[in-house]
Amino acid sequence: QLHFSPCIQIILRYLTVELACNTWSDHVEVTIAGFDATETEQLIAIGGDRIDAAASTPAAIDRIRRRAHQVVQSLDHLGASDPLTGRITDLAADAWMPQVLVVNNPTPAEIAALETLDGDLAANGRCAVAVAITAPGPVGRWPVSVDAAGELATTFLDTASTGATVTAAGLPRKELTRLADLLTTARSGATTPGWAGGAAGTAEPAWRPVPPAADTEPWARDTDTAGGLLPTAAQQPPRPTPETATSAPTMNHRRCRD
Repeated sequence: QLHFSPCIQIILRYLTVELACNTWSDHVEVTIAGFDATETEQLIAIGGDRIDAAASTPAAIDRIRRRAHQVVQSLDHLGASDPLTGRITDLAADAWMPQVLVVNNPTPAEIAALETLDGDLAANGRCAVAVAITAPGPVGRWPVSVDAAGELATTFLDTASTGATVTAAGLPRKELTRLADLLTTARSGATTPGWAGGAAGTAEPAWRPVPPAADTEPWARDTDTAGGLLPTAAQQPPRPTPETATSAPTMNHRRCRD
């Protein structure tokens, strides 16, 4: 899909993160281009292995062309009508994993190249690739516009004639920064200031201990308030339950009697 709007960057950013983090898109490969260095780094920090950055928009377009060509060749070789049929029939399912190109603020020359790409993809039919971009005017077959109030409109769904209004989802830059920092900290194992023990950046920080469970029920014995075993209990052998304590002698007695 090709999107356009002067103020759609927050939606493009939201779309990128959704594709990279949701379980319904866990096999999607996302290639980004046109974002500044800091934003690119933040998006990759959030998406991990599911997001990669192209060196330039032309390089990203070439990558999408190669991917589409590979899919078309696989369709011809396997005799599948389209990637959807291949997925439904489980025919070389790995060959139909989608790849999405997300381009932020392309230049006029890059927009022209993207329009040419859109025409080629339309001629190929379904080929497991998609493109989303921002632009000052309509581009491609499925343009989406968002006004200054955040209202979304589409010509291909004819939302104007129905009078329906849709508020676009978005991910502001400030929230992107905070989310990227949070995930980077979690993955690196760095401690948060104020927590006991451990130096920032250490692989195994000493977190504040979880207090013991307040319940007096037998099942809560030697557990903390989160349900985990207390450190002292985890180092001890399991205590025999009444069932195991009585069943062993009974079984031995039966063996001897037999």
